[in-house]
Amino acid sequence: MSSLFSEIMVTATVLGLSGCRTVSDWGPSAGIAGPSGDVIVIGRLQNLSSESVYDPDDLLGHSWFSANLHVSRVESGELPGRIVPVRYFAHTTLREDVTFRFRLRGHEGGGYLICKRPGSGSGLNCDGQSGL
Repeated sequence: MSSLFSEIMVTATVLGLSGCRTVSDWGPSAGIAGPSGDVIVIGRLQNLSSESVYDPDDLLGHSWFSANLHVSRVESGELPGRIVPVRYFAHTTLREDVTFRFRLRGHEGGGYLICKRPGSGSGLNCDGQSGL
């Protein structure tokens, strides 16, 4: 009986740790307001293209990535539709098979910029940018 109980507990622990969370925390948690005009959403990306950025001091390399964001829920703010064009700055594309929480900022060229996660060392710091 003790062996069966141990197997059940191990299985429950593994399932509990691996399967409960479907939203990757790529932005402020729900309830944390961003600057006026920012939009907090949950959704998945469909990556479209990239433009490399040359920096001789950047060993890993960075690029601007263009994607369509398929929004499943808007937590704060408003969007014109459920599929919106976005751009983000990164070493590589973000996964398309993971649902993320994003903080978006409208871009004067159209579409939205994906802002980096607070405290993250990589990505676009929307709070420190001007004139994008």
